[in-house]
Amino acid sequence: MPPKKIFRFEKNQLNLFHFVSKTDGNNNPVDPKDILVATPLKSTESHKDDLVSDDQNSGTVITDKKCWDRWVKSYPWLYQEDGKMFCKYCKINGKNNSLTKGCTHFRTSTLYRHEVIDDHIQSVATPSLAENFQLAVSKAFSKEDEAMVKMIKTVVWLAKENLPLSKFESLVNFLNSVDVPGLEALECSEKVNYKSYYTANEILSAIGDHLDCIINQKLHQSPCVAVLADESTDIANKKRMTINAVVIDPETSCPNTIYLRNVEYEDGTGVGLASVIVDEFYRRNISFDKILGFGSDGASVMTGSDRGVKGILLRKQPHMIHIHCMAHRLALCTSQAAESVPNICEYQRFLTNLFYYFKASPSREQELHQVQAILNHPGCCQRS
Repeated sequence: MPPKKIFRFEKNQLNLFHFVSKTDGNNNPVDPKDILVATPLKSTESHKDDLVSDDQNSGTVITDKKCWDRWVKSYPWLYQEDGKMFCKYCKINGKNNSLTKGCTHFRTSTLYRHEVIDDHIQSVATPSLAENFQLAVSKAFSKEDEAMVKMIKTVVWLAKENLPLSKFESLVNFLNSVDVPGLEALECSEKVNYKSYYTANEILSAIGDHLDCIINQKLHQSPCVAVLADESTDIANKKRMTINAVVIDPETSCPNTIYLRNVEYEDGTGVGLASVIVDEFYRRNISFDKILGFGSDGASVMTGSDRGVKGILLRKQPHMIHIHCMAHRLALCTSQAAESVPNICEYQRFLTNLFYYFKASPSREQELHQVQAILNHPGCCQRS
């Protein structure tokens, strides 16, 4: 095997840079010999020896201030610290290469090689990719958000008008038929859309959760709380208990009554009703030490001192004060006072009999409407 040929360069022999560029940044002629013997770059930390490469044939040595300024202008990601070169993009993105650790070889070839590695390309592209992604996401979801806001308003309208959620789909279809804009984004496909009863139910649940958060915040901020509870029935004749609370606004010190919940219950005894109230405040993480007042309708199941709701709650909070509802007191007072006045009792019996006289017969009610029409009675116009 023939021996390898070894090429040696003389010290005065010009390198390749001589044939590529013969002028500096100001178009002034440059002596090629002066390129290899330049003034060292001034460093504040006295790292002059680190700023000059030992191997001058591997790249062009940049050692003066003007050349460094041109470098920074050409490579905006480049910066110097403690006599070393760094790439700020790679540093921010946590890459591991020579310009994140600090490079002391101030050569153009070092920058060329760094600019084409995958770490640097990914680091440079990361901010623009993130910005483009956020822009694409915002455009993609803007129409869906606008349509969903309209769906939320539709559900709120149904709730305010006491209409069933089963009417949600037909109402949305009606809005589409009258060309309400923005609803087409709800049509994902022929089989998938956001117009069903289940969508309305989820929206209503989300609204309820949001309102619950606001209520919990008011309960936690109030220094004390009073409970108002009463039994009732719904249209399905199921037993329910409505629970309200009186809280104090810490900023204005004014009392406010807020609605908590309408709970269905099975046990109508004092123990069962008290457990409903206790569970409601435990669910909201409200300490019973804050409950200083309890208002009820005055029924025995509510006011019993032993197994009534008042007695059970007092054993949990001895400082609680029970108040018989003033509206219920007024109703009891007026009814009991009227029983001792014969004329009022006779008047009440007369009106009751008159009402049932017309209600029991459709023909009698029709004759009543004819009389109202002759007399131009406003009740007849409202009824028609």
